[in-house]
Amino acid sequence: MLRGWIIICAAILALLPGVDLFSEESSPGKGKEESILEMEVGILGAYPAVQGNEAEFGKYRDLKDRTPGVFGNVYLRCIDPKRGTFLRLDIADPGYDTQSYRVDGGKWGSYRYSLFYDEIPRNITHNAVTPYAGAGSDQLGYDGVPGTDPTAWNSFDYYTKRKRYGGKVRFQPVKPFYFEVTGSEERKSGTRPSGAEGAIGFGNVIELPAPVDFTTDHITMEAGYARQPYFLSLRYLFSRFVNGNRTLSFRNPFVPTQPNTDALNLSPDNTFHQAGFTGTVKLPFRSTFSTNLAYGAARSEADLLSNIWDGGTLTPLQLSSNRFHGDVRTQNYNFALAANPVTFLNGKLYYRYYDRDNRSDVITTVESGVTTSNANRLYGYNKQAYGADLDIRLLRGLHFIAGYKHVDLNRSRDDIPRTRDDVYSAEARWSPLPEATFKIAYEKLIRAGHHQLTDVTAAPAEIWVRTFDAASKDTDTFKASATLSPLDILNFNVGCRYRRSSYPSTTLGLLRDDTKELNFDGEYSIGRHARIFGYFDYGITTSSQFQRGFTTDADPYGTVQNATNFNWQSDQEDITFDLGLVVDLYIVPQKLTLRLSGDYLKTHGTNDFTYFSGNALTAGRNNENIDIRNWDSYRTEFYMIKFLYHHTASTLLTFGYAYEKYSLSDAQYEGYVNTLGSPVNSYLSGAYANPGYKADIFFIGVSHRF
Repeated sequence: MLRGWIIICAAILALLPGVDLFSEESSPGKGKEESILEMEVGILGAYPAVQGNEAEFGKYRDLKDRTPGVFGNVYLRCIDPKRGTFLRLDIADPGYDTQSYRVDGGKWGSYRYSLFYDEIPRNITHNAVTPYAGAGSDQLGYDGVPGTDPTAWNSFDYYTKRKRYGGKVRFQPVKPFYFEVTGSEERKSGTRPSGAEGAIGFGNVIELPAPVDFTTDHITMEAGYARQPYFLSLRYLFSRFVNGNRTLSFRNPFVPTQPNTDALNLSPDNTFHQAGFTGTVKLPFRSTFSTNLAYGAARSEADLLSNIWDGGTLTPLQLSSNRFHGDVRTQNYNFALAANPVTFLNGKLYYRYYDRDNRSDVITTVESGVTTSNANRLYGYNKQAYGADLDIRLLRGLHFIAGYKHVDLNRSRDDIPRTRDDVYSAEARWSPLPEATFKIAYEKLIRAGHHQLTDVTAAPAEIWVRTFDAASKDTDTFKASATLSPLDILNFNVGCRYRRSSYPSTTLGLLRDDTKELNFDGEYSIGRHARIFGYFDYGITTSSQFQRGFTTDADPYGTVQNATNFNWQSDQEDITFDLGLVVDLYIVPQKLTLRLSGDYLKTHGTNDFTYFSGNALTAGRNNENIDIRNWDSYRTEFYMIKFLYHHTASTLLTFGYAYEKYSLSDAQYEGYVNTLGSPVNSYLSGAYANPGYKADIFFIGVSHRF
């Protein structure tokens, strides 16, 4: 759709710098400044040696194990003050999966344009395996019965690649009016993991290589008026998503009768339209009123599967419609009044409204031979928020900032359809000197979740359950920071944050979560000899939830505590530690520099489980050995030694060595195997398994500025 439009625009825009279509107004100082022409060309050669997961190492880059890579970049900037025109060109990694091209140009006060093209890889897993033939297509099959020996399966790669191109033009045919058009297209291809449930019983799992063939188009148009005291703009956005594969057909190994065909619906096509208005006007008493209004509509269509496998039988479904029409309308209204009536006082009042109206189809489903029916639930909500912020200068360099916000949220859900938030905030900011700033802040959130009971016969625990996303909550947040530059050669920042949330109305669910953070960064120059920059971040997040497992008695306060009706608790902790350092040693000042850098990041998660009934701890389990000591823990390391040699003022040579390491310790991936159970109840392809790697990277490069 956009390709022809972009090609035409590119041809027209390429001529603009040489054609004077608009008035002769140029940048300030026209005729007095000299023309500028800058160009820089660089080449970098890299040789990586990787042990472990090559896909994780090259997740978003085009580097391959023991394969030399030669990457280039070009930068060009041209300014003609006499004509008031400018042009900038950026090229990076031409010929690689990470290549990008961008052109920006225009004429001050008249027009501006940009064109771009880039590619972004996403390597997920190399050498994954599947019993299916046709990985990456929308038809998956196998001969005979799928084998349980993964070494005999077919190998393939999980990966995606995005290609994006587009452009933008903005011009002012008659001041103060302007017009802007932006267009882009993104094509995403490859293979990604997807999952399907087996046809017999819960727990049968099939991991499928699903095809990726997505196209997304965007067009935005904006027209406006910009002259004091007004700024007004009208805009329109159109977006379209097209999936080249509507369904994924595959044979189901859990169906007793072979061969058979099963299917999985993939992402449906959709469109989105939005129209909006933005306006700002300056008023007396140094005040400004602004508004932002928008209306959007998202629509999609999808053909529904009319039968399912129930055991070994293909069972038809009675659907109220075999085609689903999605239709979601959104409205957004924002108003704000900011004023600075006196020099020591700033204030702001605001109101925001957002509504999501879900008008999609409600599809009723009845399985053959079953009397009950099911229907999809439509989710919608509306949200109103209003508040005020006040900034008072008490003394020179000392400010007190206070704020209040109220949020009213109504959702189309049964358990907690309405929440009310009141947020109070206060901050003191003191700058006794230009080289020093101190801040301390506090925020209080009080959330009231209006819970209502649903069908307690079908879900008896609903009396005590509160889901954390909407439950009543109290949150206290404290923050403090200091920014100091006592010397020209020394500056540093230090900050800390503490947040604690509790859920007072919750019995079963999340009871509390806490966050403690400390961060520091600083820079110190030792004359003409060295420069040191470092940073340190440390954080601890803890949470606690209380739950109950039951078969006959859901009451957590009851006297029934046995092997099948018992209370339990989960206490989770995540610790994050990040330390980084960069040291520049000026071996020969302005000639030869040695740069040493490193970053060490580690997160460690644990989950401490407690059963409150010893009868529930069977088969040798106890409250010590049921704990999880590696709850998504990982570590990344990066160290580099780099030499920078200025051969001339315009030529820079670089060479060096870098070391990378990544390791993951997660209970979900311990002892990973492709098939589980006997008989087999899971066929896994190895997606995201064993992501750890370590790599040695040697590099050399040269850049020259003309």
